[in-house]
Amino acid sequence: MMSNNLLSDNYDYRFKIIVIGDENVGKTSFVSKLVNNDFTKSYISTIGVDFLVHLVNDGLHISKLQIWDTAGQEKFRAITNFYYKKSQGVIMVFDLNKKSTFDSLNYWLTQVKQNIIEPPFIILIGNKKDLSRQVSSKDIKYFCKTNNIHYYEISLVNIKKNELDKIIQQFAKGLKSTNVSNKEASLKLVDVKKDYCCF
Repeated sequence: MMSNNLLSDNYDYRFKIIVIGDENVGKTSFVSKLVNNDFTKSYISTIGVDFLVHLVNDGLHISKLQIWDTAGQEKFRAITNFYYKKSQGVIMVFDLNKKSTFDSLNYWLTQVKQNIIEPPFIILIGNKKDLSRQVSSKDIKYFCKTNNIHYYEISLVNIKKNELDKIIQQFAKGLKSTNVSNKEASLKLVDVKKDYCCF
């Protein structure tokens, strides 16, 4: 994984990414761990939206991810809905320890469909697998299969940076494949082979 540079022009693709899910599921922690390799157990609510940039080298190309980390609280949803526009990738996060956050995924998926014209590439992150589990693997598998979503189960407390990097590298490959066909990506290249695997 490459070091981040907000102004770097050393990339082949640029994608707008939105991170969504209920409050306190680990969205900000996920982005912080990815971008800064930093994790804290203390919880501070996101106020509206935070913005970060991350460069991903998947071995073939370099993708610049413009990541919008949204607040999960209902009072901020009118604000955060604006940031769905023209997003090419979506990272949905829920808490394996709190079933209500999984049940809310249908709401978040509806927001994606209502606010993003071209279908984005979506992955689902089940966080806090180190804690007592309240969401069954069967329910998760059904949801992902029904909605054609790739799923990753993690604990941000324990996950190693290289493991998180591999997830984002796969995400970048999916973004390229989806958005080149949609002609939505900002890119310098035109032909990309679909080489990621669904699971």
